[in-house]
Parts: sequence; C-alpha cells; structure tokens
Amino acid sequence: MNDSRPHPALPSTHRLVFEDDFNGPDVNLDAWVYRTDSKMWSSQTPGNVRLSDGMLRLAYRKERKNGKDYTGGGLISRRAFGYGFFEARLRMPAGMGWHTSFWLMTHDGSGSTNTTATDMEIDICEQDSIHPESYYVSAHRWKGEHALKSEVIHTEDLSKAFHRFACLHEPGRVVFYAGDRAVHEIDTTDLVAEETRMHLWLTGIACNLSDTPRVDDEALPSEALFDWVRVYAAG
Repeated sequence: MNDSRPHPALPSTHRLVFEDDFNGPDVNLDAWVYRTDSKMWSSQTPGNVRLSDGMLRLAYRKERKNGKDYTGGGLISRRAFGYGFFEARLRMPAGMGWHTSFWLMTHDGSGSTNTTATDMEIDICEQDSIHPESYYVSAHRWKGEHALKSEVIHTEDLSKAFHRFACLHEPGRVVFYAGDRAVHEIDTTDLVAEETRMHLWLTGIACNLSDTPRVDDEALPSEALFDWVRVYAAG
C-alpha cells in the first residue's frame, strides 16, 4: 500500500527534513499536537485520532460535543516550515458532509484555526466529500485585507483509493501536484512578499462547504486515512 517512491518534481537541491509514516502504536506527540476546536458542524477531539495498520486514522462520528452534533479531528505539526516541498498520501471518506484537508498555516498553539497568527495559508488538498471526484487547492493572505486564489481540481473518486498530493512552495509561487502531475500554479507575489513559516495540518471537520446540505449519517462512522507525510527543504 505504501507508495514511497521519490516524487519526480522534487528538486534535487531539497533534502528530507520531516516525515511521519504513522507506523508506531501511538501518535508521536513530540512531533504533533491535536486539533481541538469547534467549527462549522463538528467539534474536533483527540479521541478521533489514532494509528493502526501503518496509517493515521481520523474518525468522523455523529456524537454531541461542545454544542455540535458531530466530531472530527486532526493533527498539527509542532514544527513550522518555510519554503519547501510538501507531500502526503491519503484516502478521503465516503458520504457527504466532511471536509478533509492537507494544508499549511501558522498555528498559535490553541488547537484552532486562529488566523491572527498567520500571514499565509496554503491548501495543498481540500476535499468536500459531497464531491468525491474533485478537490481544491488555494493560497490565502490573512494579514491585512484577506485575499484568496483557488482552483478546483477534477480527478477520480478520492474515496476509492489512496492518492498522493504535493506542492512546491518557492518565492513567488506555489505549484500543486496530484500524483506525479502538476495540476495548478499560483502566483503569490501579490499575497505575501516574504517567506512565511507555517505548520502542517492533517485535519477533518463536518461542514457545509460546497453547498453541502447535511452530513450523510448513514455513512457514519467514517474516517480519513493518511499513509504518510513528508517535508523537504533546500540545503
């Protein structure tokens, strides 16, 4: 299952600076913290995050917590990264209602998406399970006036198998990849002028994005699966 071959777009100047293959019995809390906010339709809880069979499993459940009717979960890296190549292999959940993401944003330590802590956000893969055959890539500017550049990427059903998602973040641009194929490039020169250090997020919440009317309760409990994640930097 573990497709660990080097990515063809990985620059020869870059070396591996962070990885997690999720092969241990428990989450490595020296490397990660839990996402613990309540947002949209779900509250995120550490109890929904576990490792088994060499994978990170984010459980999606119908259960009442902190005023929400559903629970999700996720991990946020303790380490922040500047320019580099970011890649993960994952499988999306089936059944509408879930927003599963592999992304970069500066974390303030609260376990939440507090945007006052970040200048920039890069969404390498955001997927709303109501549309299993597409996902979107984005770059945001959060300091000052919010600005967003985004593109929908059409693909095969992402709940049927594992897929690799990656981006190359360099001065002035982000190039996004689905598998080995470059699918979109965003010019970031008018978003953030300087290098921004961001944390890595692997998360899932229940929400109404992409005009999702409700969560498909008949598909629950469900889960998103992360096979591995890697970060490469120049030098």
